[in-house]
Order: sequence, then structure tokens, then C-alpha cells
Amino acid sequence: MTKAKRIRYMGSEPSSVNVLSTPRPRSSTTKHETSTLASGITEAEELFNQALHLYSRIGDNVGRATVKWTLGHLYRVQGLNTRATPLLAEARSLYALIGNSEKEKSCSRWLDVLSKQGYSSSTSWK
Repeated sequence: MTKAKRIRYMGSEPSSVNVLSTPRPRSSTTKHETSTLASGITEAEELFNQALHLYSRIGDNVGRATVKWTLGHLYRVQGLNTRATPLLAEARSLYALIGNSEKEKSCSRWLDVLSKQGYSSSTSWK
């Protein structure tokens, strides 16, 4: 029988849902799987950083905000809150600049979640 497990999704705002799943024992994750996952994440980071550079060059604040938001969440789901927080704070500032109040509020909610998990930045979030 499976157990209900709470997981967090990368949606537009913090939320959690119950799903039925059987946790996979750590020992069953192979070194190859771990290496493949790490390689995929590294590749994604490189591509997002390339996109960020291009959006910055052409002055596309919407694109910059989207990339920073996405990278922030990529780090957040890996538990890398010290890397996620500044990106989400920058995304929030960009969303404020372009007038997207919904995404700005969403960034603020995620920053609040991250601060409650033990990481705070000198950046003013509110």
C-alpha cells in the first residue's frame, strides 16, 4: 500500500497537494541516474543563462523576468535556497518594473516561503 506524500509544485504560487506515491529508497538511485540528472540541470542552467544574456542585450525585461523566475524555481526545487532567493527577488523587481502585479505578488509569496525555510537576504523583499 502506498502512503500519501506532500509535494511542492513549481506553479504560480506556493501550494501543496497530496499525492499517492511510494518513496524510492536512496540506495536504488544509481550513480548514472544522479550523473545524468546533474548533467541535465547544468545544461538547463547554461541555456537559461544564454537566454538571460540575450534578453539583457535587447532590453527585454519580460524575458529577463521569466528567465530569473524559472532559474529561481529550478534552484528552489533542488533545495538551493541561497541561489533561488536573489533570482526571485530580481524577477519580482522586473515584474514590478513592467507592471505585472500578479507575478510580482507571486514572487513575494515564494520569497516569503523561502525566508521561512531559513534563508534571508539583505535584499528588501516587500
